[in-house]
Amino acid sequence: MIVVLGPGELAGAVASVSPGELVVGAGDDERLAGPPTEAAQIAAVLPLPARACIIGADRTPAEACLAARRAGGALSQARLIVVGEPPVDTMPVAWRGFVERLGATVASDMVEMSAVLAHTATIDGRPSAAERRAMRPGAPEAAAWREALRTASPRRRRLRRRPAVGRPKIAERTLDAVVRRPLTEGCHSVAVISPKGGVGKTLLSFVLGSILAHVRGDRVLAVDTNPDFGTLADLVDVRVPATISDLLRALPDIHSQEELTKFVTITETGLHILAAPQDPGEMGRLGSGGYLAVNDLLRRYYDLVVYDCGTGFLDEITQFALRRADQTVLVSAPQLVTAKIILGAVDYLAVTAFDMRRSTLVLNMVHGDDALDRVRLRSALEHRVGGVVEVPFDGRLQRVIDLGEFRYGKLGPGIRMAVKLLAAEIITRFPQAHQPGTSMAEPHAVAPEQSVYASAG
Repeated sequence: MIVVLGPGELAGAVASVSPGELVVGAGDDERLAGPPTEAAQIAAVLPLPARACIIGADRTPAEACLAARRAGGALSQARLIVVGEPPVDTMPVAWRGFVERLGATVASDMVEMSAVLAHTATIDGRPSAAERRAMRPGAPEAAAWREALRTASPRRRRLRRRPAVGRPKIAERTLDAVVRRPLTEGCHSVAVISPKGGVGKTLLSFVLGSILAHVRGDRVLAVDTNPDFGTLADLVDVRVPATISDLLRALPDIHSQEELTKFVTITETGLHILAAPQDPGEMGRLGSGGYLAVNDLLRRYYDLVVYDCGTGFLDEITQFALRRADQTVLVSAPQLVTAKIILGAVDYLAVTAFDMRRSTLVLNMVHGDDALDRVRLRSALEHRVGGVVEVPFDGRLQRVIDLGEFRYGKLGPGIRMAVKLLAAEIITRFPQAHQPGTSMAEPHAVAPEQSVYASAG
């Protein structure tokens, strides 16, 4: 038996290339074309085991694959096959990797799907006797599965109690090893951006910079490029009052790291922070030209630079950071109401010729009761960016920072591991330096579509 989760047209196409086999789809119960979770739970009540579950490529495959695996029942042993072309602007290799991480197989069309099905046939290559009887009109077996569909009702499940699909646990020491990988000489940079305020972007920039500095031991600088009242330097209890404006005026006199250090705040992890002026008018007068002059100096003295950008992409300073950054971290809240905004941001970056394979989407401030929203966001965006990382909400961290009592050693394990995973994703996309025991080929970057889960193993 083959179950099709999708519109009746897809089920009809599957049936046309699967003669002599029972194909159950929306033509038998229109709910199989409905929301993936409900459709999978309806299909699970069928009295025959499905050998394959077909999912349309345009049907939020991440959510559908997750729902099929959780539904069990008739789908418990089914091979998941996602049929259709990848979304626009998505490379076939990246799409295939995305689908395979869901535990499914890609088939671009019905011909390829038939070939996949040929490898999942029953022992003698024919439907079982029970399945053949179930295909006979008027037979009791046929009435049984149709009655099972008719009386089925979806179960109400709390997805937050289930583990996320395709995201194996990684030991912290393994993440640390990835974060410590040697990079090619020179300064490497990442811009932390968001089209929406209130998503925890500045705090994430601070924790990311702290982890990179602490784990790598490199010279890491976080630069506040927020044009409107940037607060990055305010996250530490004692800060240097100097700002980027002061540094710009003193540029002709800066000839060493020691002289530069007078203008930055140094945290307990070794992270350096360069503050933005609090007057938006002064930030406007600085413009991208001022940041460019300062940036050229910073790149001589730092190994890694994290730009904490303002909300939106169109202001001059954020445009400067996007042009200069090697990678971006796109920060979103884990709610579906932000999906349209984030999709617009991805579209904007793509049309500006930014390689989205060098971008990591962060679903920030994740709570336990928003699992379904996260699954849908992943399904909509995961194949369009280089990676997706979820960072849990930590109210205690926000409180201790507000009180000026942040200590790296007291960082909660949930947020620490999540941001280390983000750091590992970023490091794997920078050009890697030659390491002893490897070939003497030119330094190379990890393939953009390669996940840290593979590289960490």
